[in-house]
Amino acid sequence: MVDRLTYRRFLEQDDRYSYQITEFDHANNALSWCQQTRPDVILLNCGLADRESLDWLPAFRELLSVNQTAVIGLLTEENFNAAVYLMQHDAQDCLVKSKLTAPDLQKAIHRAIQKVISEARYRAILEDQTELIARFSLDGTIQFVNQAYCRYFGIQYEDIIGRSYEPVVFEADREMIANLLQTINAENPTVTIENRVIVNGEIRWTQWNNRMLFDAQGQATEFQAVGRDITALKQTEDQLRTLSKRLTLAVRSGGFGIWEYDFVQEKQIWDDRMYELYGITPEDFGSSFDTWLDYIHPDDQDQLLATIQQVLEGKEYDAEFRIVRPDGDIRFLKAYGSVERDDQGQPIRITGVNFDVTESRQTEETLKNYAREVEDLYNNAPCGYHSLDLEGRYIKVNETELQWLGYTREEMIGRPITEFLTRSSHLNFVQNYSIFQQRGWIKNLEYDYICKDGSILPVMISATAVKDGQGQYLYNRATLVDIRDRKQAEAVMTRQIAAIEAAADGIAILQEDTYVYMNQAHVQLFGYEHTAELLGKTWRSLYSPQEISRFEREIFPTLQHTKTWQGEAIAICRDGRTFPEGLSLTLMENGELICVCRDISSQKQVETELERRVAERTLSLRQAQTALFQANEGLEQRVQERTQELGSLTEALQRSNRELEQFAYIASHDLQEPLRTITSYTQLFARKYQGHLDEKAEKYIHYIVDGSARMQQLLQDLLSYSRVGRQNLKWKSLDCNALVEEVKQNLQVAIADSQASITTNPLPTLLGDQTQLLLLFQNLMVNALKYRSEAPPNLKITAIQQEDCWQFAFQDNGIGIEPQYHDRIFIIFQRLHTRNEYAGTGLGLAIAKRIVERHGGKIWVESELGHGSTFYFTLPIQTNGPFTSSGHD
Repeated sequence: MVDRLTYRRFLEQDDRYSYQITEFDHANNALSWCQQTRPDVILLNCGLADRESLDWLPAFRELLSVNQTAVIGLLTEENFNAAVYLMQHDAQDCLVKSKLTAPDLQKAIHRAIQKVISEARYRAILEDQTELIARFSLDGTIQFVNQAYCRYFGIQYEDIIGRSYEPVVFEADREMIANLLQTINAENPTVTIENRVIVNGEIRWTQWNNRMLFDAQGQATEFQAVGRDITALKQTEDQLRTLSKRLTLAVRSGGFGIWEYDFVQEKQIWDDRMYELYGITPEDFGSSFDTWLDYIHPDDQDQLLATIQQVLEGKEYDAEFRIVRPDGDIRFLKAYGSVERDDQGQPIRITGVNFDVTESRQTEETLKNYAREVEDLYNNAPCGYHSLDLEGRYIKVNETELQWLGYTREEMIGRPITEFLTRSSHLNFVQNYSIFQQRGWIKNLEYDYICKDGSILPVMISATAVKDGQGQYLYNRATLVDIRDRKQAEAVMTRQIAAIEAAADGIAILQEDTYVYMNQAHVQLFGYEHTAELLGKTWRSLYSPQEISRFEREIFPTLQHTKTWQGEAIAICRDGRTFPEGLSLTLMENGELICVCRDISSQKQVETELERRVAERTLSLRQAQTALFQANEGLEQRVQERTQELGSLTEALQRSNRELEQFAYIASHDLQEPLRTITSYTQLFARKYQGHLDEKAEKYIHYIVDGSARMQQLLQDLLSYSRVGRQNLKWKSLDCNALVEEVKQNLQVAIADSQASITTNPLPTLLGDQTQLLLLFQNLMVNALKYRSEAPPNLKITAIQQEDCWQFAFQDNGIGIEPQYHDRIFIIFQRLHTRNEYAGTGLGLAIAKRIVERHGGKIWVESELGHGSTFYFTLPIQTNGPFTSSGHD
């Protein structure tokens, strides 16, 4: 048997913990002591003199659960009923005194303490992870709620602000809440309240962490409440209470099954409760070990057999396993057994109990899942969370804070927070941390973090201290809010205020007719030196009774309707002097009135001078208008006379053009006959006297023949030019692709001789005169073949549709044209080269220009010497009939 001295010796051998041990012989003494001191671990000797029936355990356990104390039972081998009772009342473990060793005791204490600590940590996380946030004044008027609060209660933000929090509270709970809030003070600034609320007509349970907030002087200003819906939790608690009652009734009525196994006869004996647990009847059970093993879940059989083997080797029977009932239902069972051995230590029989722990295991699994959800919420919250130890070192930090700062968890845990703060924030933290540890909380302190990439992160921190039972600081729980946006807004506000202060116009803000702000320009405008001379005073002191009446009668009614007003007023300076004032008023939603004003005396003087000058200019203008009217009458008479003269000249010019065109046609036609006669007789003369004339005579004959040929070509081109203007256009739909192919057929010898390449994009079908457009395409194509460079000619023909016309382009790689000659080449008989260099009469491009213009288009060239030329011309998209032309140019 292990005595007290042995227990002490076992504990003194523990390398992990050092113990302060207090012993009691009676439970009453232990209960009294626990009410004064919170022990970490209690070793319960179930043989205490005054309470051997264990009926004191529920009350004892209720006290210990508040203090978060671990309980371990010390039992005799025969006292398995006490073990069952202890485990049902939340003991962390039970140990058999006769088999107890130092390692067994130490490990049991370690496990129990860790379990209690884990439960405490999860409880703290659960308490922190609330969703609904509200701030309300000391009289219960709501100042702020977050969106989660609005969504939860199904109300709009503007409908709740400025109103009491009580309407959403279940009426029967309102007095209880008010009483609890009255208990909050500077020493105890928080209280947690569970109460019912009305949500969309439904009664739901909520839990609220209420904190009183104080100003810099320590005066209470308002309450902050952070809450969450605990309806499901309440329902679970009700279910657990019901389950607890059922388990108590089961224990009192023999709810655990009792069994016995005889090693000699290899036979089991069960009571009725055992058959109920396994869902079978005595007829179904053969009492053998193998028959029992068939009901054990296959995944648990090996572990259970290993436990039984340990029992055979001398250990007590303590197991947990699953069974599979005949109906397929899987249940968790807890089993304890006491082994009876013979003189040689061999087991004779084992007597034990089984009880169903399925519900508790399911509850544990539910709590584990909930704890994982809470941990996930902790890490992925929209704000940063961390905990610091007594020295200000990180012991926990969530993912949000890590992402903000750019560090990994390994880079932060164990390091002081001051290593991550700027110098000024470092000093501020050192000054505040000791005060925080004593007071137990801080609210809305601002610090600047240095991120891993060197950037600065401004945050606002609120924290609460976690202390032990003696009030000693253990660690803190802190919440960080990213205030970069607020800092930027404050910077913008600072710049705006600076701009207002630097403005030349007077700017002021009034509340209920009283000045609450004004810039220096406003002060100086009215002849004062300091803002204090006007702040808190009414605007009426700066205006006469007549102007005040005008404001109230005319301006303020308009301002109430339109929210803005601009105009003029007469203001009074400090010395009694009046001045005209330009005034702009804006009425804000909160009732404040923004005034912008300036002295417009100079402006008024300028306006007076302008009015005088305008009057003078008006008189001069009227006089000038009279003179102009008289002059216009004479001018109109001269315009009419000149118009008649121009009409006569135009008619004479048109008649002259027709006569010139008729002359050109007749001359070019009639001169060809004598020219042919001269050419024919000259050729006959040359053939008849060939060999009888000297070299000079033959050269003269050659000159006559060549000149006659050039004269004949010139007359033919002049005739063609004349015909283009004389003939009426025969409009019809023409496929320009076919026109190009016909021209290529006409010029196939020249194309082949020059090795020219001619390519086209798809060309349009349009209205025009086939003969003239064919001549146009041919003249432009001949031009490209004639004025080619050393390389073979390369001509590309394209057409692009514009808004009201088709734009054609003939692009060649020829010798090019200098820019100063771009217009000259379209004039009749104008040549840029001698006849010895390039043959021709200089009429080809002139004819092309006349054809394009007769079709309602225009033609031009873009070219540089040595870089080829592109001839552009346009032809209208004629959807309403052909282009109308007089036939004369």
